[in-house]
Formats: sequence, structure tokens, C-alpha cells
Amino acid sequence: MRYLFFIILIFSLGPGLYAQSMKPSGSKIKRVLLDKKYIVETPSSEGQYMIRMVKKVSDLQHKTFRSPEELNRTLDFSLEDFKLPPLGYTMLKKANESRIKASKRLFKERVAWYRRERTNILASLDIHPAAYRVDYMPLINPSAKIIFLGERHYVANIRKQIEQLVLQYRKAHPHKKVYLLTEFLEMNYPDEPNYGFYRGVVLKGKKMSWTYLSVLLRLQQKGVKVLGLEPFRGLKELAQELRVPDPNFRRGSLSLIGQYIRNKSWANTIQAAVLQNPDAVFFVYTGFGHSSYKYLENLPFMLKSYPSQVFLFDILGDDTLNPAFADLFKEDFLFDNKTIAVTELKNAKYRRLLGADVLVYVHP
Repeated sequence: MRYLFFIILIFSLGPGLYAQSMKPSGSKIKRVLLDKKYIVETPSSEGQYMIRMVKKVSDLQHKTFRSPEELNRTLDFSLEDFKLPPLGYTMLKKANESRIKASKRLFKERVAWYRRERTNILASLDIHPAAYRVDYMPLINPSAKIIFLGERHYVANIRKQIEQLVLQYRKAHPHKKVYLLTEFLEMNYPDEPNYGFYRGVVLKGKKMSWTYLSVLLRLQQKGVKVLGLEPFRGLKELAQELRVPDPNFRRGSLSLIGQYIRNKSWANTIQAAVLQNPDAVFFVYTGFGHSSYKYLENLPFMLKSYPSQVFLFDILGDDTLNPAFADLFKEDFLFDNKTIAVTELKNAKYRRLLGADVLVYVHP
């Protein structure tokens, strides 16, 4: 999806108290004004680039959020990827357009909410210094039955962090049944052929290979039961039923109504697995657009009868639509591109605003 798929995702940066902390290095330092506060800039070219990028985005946000016209233009552009093709989706177009309008309205409400509640929101966050390695076990809610792992696609270090999180849990609970359900396998894998929504097919110009499958196979070798969520055959049948010129419903599934259809199918699969294995713990590994609390019809909401927790994994980038951008990270994360940042949300009241219980960020 286009980079601005971030529309309603709010970046929160800074890693866990439980991880190895680090400080900026270098003998020459200077202080740089960033959004009305001074931070230390090292001679590192990478650190300087990140600081300039953050300042640029912060300045652009002041302009965007002050102007209703500019905000509308930015939101419209960011929602382009969620629209349906002009031909062939007549039955779904109205439902999709209503979701696009609701998403715009929801985002504007969140901008206003953040401005009103900024002090309280910051007080509800545990933002810790950057780290080279995160101990995820103290971050995992021991009462959670379902733990959602939402990622930004195509980032190798994010896949590494998700694999480490699940393996740490597996090692800490060797006698517990641990399942991982993921969109990166067809629902009937391995009975489905070795192609699908994210493997071996070209999706908007990007070809996914066996990258995700290798991660899943390693988890399976460590005793994690891996199940697929993507109803590949179901999407084909849906395309036939709707008589759309998209035989695999691939473009339609990227729209907001398409994501709702997929989420509903996934939620049914997850619920069936939970009912069949009442003593197990379930990790649900998807893109963050499916697992974030901020989206209209997210998986945690569909499965709200079960105790759950949401981890979101993302990168620090020039996300103009993040009203909290200059507030929610510590500057030490900018200085070393090998570090990881974690923020815990302590007040569930702000889940819908920030999108997760724990936010994990890596460098691009």
C-alpha cells in the first residue's frame, strides 16, 4: 500500500524499561531547537538526517492542522489507496465511500482530541530510552488470550522483532499451547497451492517471496502452531458472486470495505481456533491496518469478548498525519539506526487514539 497508509496510525516512539539503554556518542555535540525544545545533535550523519526529518514534519504539521482545506487535501490523498476501481464494484462502492467519509471524520476528531488531552495522554505513556534489544516478556499482558501483532509490511527488522517476541513467549512458557494465526498464509495451508495474497504474487508492484514463510517455519520448528487466515478461495468466490473484473478480489480487498470483509472472515477463523483450544494463547500476526484500535472495524473490536492486547510495529518516517509526532519519542532513538523504541500505553482510554497497548518502532 502507499506509504501514507498510516492515515490513522499515530507514531509513538521510545523503548522499554526492560531493554538495554544507550546514550548518544561523539565528542562534538551541538544543541538543536526541535518543536520548542532543545535536543543534542551528534556528528552522526544518520542522526542529523533523522533530526532534520522530524523537524520538517513537525513544521509541516503546524501548517496542515491549522488549515481545514490543507487537512482535507492531505486526508483525501492518503485515502486514495482505499478506494475501489471505477468499474466493476458497483455493489460495494457505496459501502466503501461511507467508510472513507467516516475515516476522515474520525481522524479530524482525533486531532481535536489529542490537542485537548495532550497533557493527560503524555502522562499515560511510558516512553523509555532507545535500546538494542527488547525483552518483550514484561510487556506482554499475562491475562491476554489473544495478542495482536500488527506490522508495517516489507520491513525486515520488524519481522525480526515479531519473531523474537513470539519466541521469547514460547521459551518462557514451554508447556503452554501457543498458536500464531497470520494473514501471510492461506486459511487452508498447506492444502492450498503455494501462492496467495502475499506470497508469489505481484501486489501493487511489489512481489512477496518466501520471506514471511521462512519466519513462520522457524516459529513452527520451535513448537508454535501456525495457522493461515487469508481465505484465498473465499476471495475468488466473492469476486465471482459480485461479478467484478478482478478474479481474485485483490484490488477490492485493499479497499476499506474489502478489509472489513477480510477482517470478518479472519475473526471467525480466530474465534473457532480459540473455542477449539481454550487453554492456548493466540498470537495474531497481520498488517497494522487490521489490528490497530484506530481503524473503524478492527480485529480487536470484532473479538472484544476475549481479553486481548495489541502490539503495533512500525518505522519512524515522515508521517504528516500524526498529530503527536514531535511528542512521542525520545531523541536518543534518532542517533543510532540499530536501536528499537517501545512505548507502553497505561491508560486504555487512549487506545482508540494511539492504536495499541504497546508500540514498537525500528529505523527504516
